[in-house]
Amino acid sequence: MMTASVDLSGFNAGMAGLVQALGVESVVVVKKEVGELMKRLVKMTPAADAKNISATISTKFANIGNDRNSDTSWLNGKGGQSATGIKWISVSSKYLVGVAPVNDMRNATLEEVKAVSYKITKSGSRLKASIQGHGRQKALIYQTILTKASTIKKLIAAKIKNRGRLKAGWLAAYFSHAVDITGSNLPPSFVTRHKDGIGGYYIDGLQVPGNPSFSIANRAAGIGNAKNKMDWIVQAALDGRAKDMATNMRLFISGKKHLSDYAK
Repeated sequence: MMTASVDLSGFNAGMAGLVQALGVESVVVVKKEVGELMKRLVKMTPAADAKNISATISTKFANIGNDRNSDTSWLNGKGGQSATGIKWISVSSKYLVGVAPVNDMRNATLEEVKAVSYKITKSGSRLKASIQGHGRQKALIYQTILTKASTIKKLIAAKIKNRGRLKAGWLAAYFSHAVDITGSNLPPSFVTRHKDGIGGYYIDGLQVPGNPSFSIANRAAGIGNAKNKMDWIVQAALDGRAKDMATNMRLFISGKKHLSDYAK
């Protein structure tokens, strides 16, 4: 396992037990258990919820509607830029609405906005300032990044489409058909659709006489983020599969499960 410092002793002992006690070929056991481990890792590795993605992105940007963004007279100069650097973008009976030019990304591409979204940790604020000489009217100044509602919609859609890539990083061997995944709890489609550029790889040592082995690694972007707790997840997946192997061994020995079904 190549993304964390983990204890493999229980997992390896379980495979050795199946080989020695039941007489299953070691290469069959390694392939089967790596496949089962991959399924467990996929299930346990976090994936962002679509609603959370939408909410998180929406709070990062001062998103004014497309109706105001279509007012090109303000964008192209009639609104102008004040001596303080604020670009005035719209007006109402109560407010002048403006944004600092450096924060104006209404004409930015989706990729430019996406790159900025990774750098924003929280939303900014809207500063209400009095305008000298105007009794009731105030200036509303966006201190967050300002972009189009349509761009935000595209960004949310793109990030929702990418959810599952962290999980898919465990499946390089499956995607290349080096190891099959069968039975129940198969990876869902929002994970398996990520076959390219997943950031995972494997080392196939199944053909080593007398000592077959197989290593998997997940290097998907974000896998090392501390909030994902991958060290704990990898260890828990290994320990959980080790317990499953011990349970299966008892069931095979007692005849409650058929050994011939093991690799299916």
